[in-house]
Amino acid sequence: MLGPTTRCTPSGCRALRSVGRAVLFALTVLPALACSGGRWEDRVLLRPNGDLVAASGDVSIAEYVAGDVMAAGGSIDFDGTVGGSYLGGGGDQTVRGRIEGSVRGAGGTVLLDAAVGQNVTIVGGGVELTAGTVVDGNAYLAGGKVRVLGRVAGDLYVSAQEVELAGEVDGDVRLEAASVTVSSDARVGGELRYRVEEGVQARISPQATIVQGAVELEPRESGEGGLGLVVLRVLGFLLVGTTLVVLAPATIAAVVRGATPNAAAALGLGVLVLIGVPVGIVVVGATVIGIPLALVVAVLYGVSLYLAPIPTGLWLGGAVLRSRNPAERGNAVLLFLAGGALVAVAGFLPWVGWLARLGAITFGLGAVALMIRDRGRVPAGG
Repeated sequence: MLGPTTRCTPSGCRALRSVGRAVLFALTVLPALACSGGRWEDRVLLRPNGDLVAASGDVSIAEYVAGDVMAAGGSIDFDGTVGGSYLGGGGDQTVRGRIEGSVRGAGGTVLLDAAVGQNVTIVGGGVELTAGTVVDGNAYLAGGKVRVLGRVAGDLYVSAQEVELAGEVDGDVRLEAASVTVSSDARVGGELRYRVEEGVQARISPQATIVQGAVELEPRESGEGGLGLVVLRVLGFLLVGTTLVVLAPATIAAVVRGATPNAAAALGLGVLVLIGVPVGIVVVGATVIGIPLALVVAVLYGVSLYLAPIPTGLWLGGAVLRSRNPAERGNAVLLFLAGGALVAVAGFLPWVGWLARLGAITFGLGAVALMIRDRGRVPAGG
């Protein structure tokens, strides 16, 4: 959605942060399944501090919730009033009623037919904002097919395979898709900027109202990213991390446990590992005999740099959800998704993303080094 030459506006930066939350709850199906021992009929229902947390094969909610609603399931049907925000992840979702805060959802299909007091962020195979939908803030949408039939008081950003705009947007509109359709019923209070695949003509009705005009952007060059690429990379990281946490929960928990009271030590040790290993590779590789070892270590070092943010995400999730025990597999998955989404999305923020990635890698390397050091210690008198 935000190309590499696009200046980061406040709304654009909020979009990236919101996408992270949407991705987080797109994957809440995994921790819900883990917590229920693999049996979807075992419903998880919690009501902490006015919030509502629900996970099941089929989730149906029709009530007033003072706080936030967080739901995961094969299908989700919400029809009520939420004093906070709605966050949902599952196969099919239908959200109706009134949400005072923001709506963030991800799934196979997501249909929004509600009044939303703040922003909307949705990622899905099929996404639709019905004619009855009113969004008081901005809307950030990504998916296979996206239809916008309702009203958005702020700006609209869409990255999809196919986009149809037939509603009303008071602010600016940015569309990036293989095909774009703007119907005669569409009204854009600001400027419409759109990008389609090379050789494809956008279908913009002459009867559509576009107050500040329409601007076609240059087709994206091969390899150039956008919101879709950001989403895929974040999803990939979360899936790899979730798999590692599920397969080795005790090891990951031990890494986090050792770093929790020694965060500063983990960062310091991480800096030493980050700098020291490449220096060691160069020194060892300077000898003919050491070249094979240097190559192996270099490969392992590269893999470590990719995996290092995983324990960082789990540690950050533990700081957010203090009541969870990371030694339990289900809890470890929940903690990683909570912190891992923040770590992943922070890495894509303009200007400061590189610093966030560097910090996550450094802390993760240091946390692993602390665990190895502690396990190698011989007890006194032993």
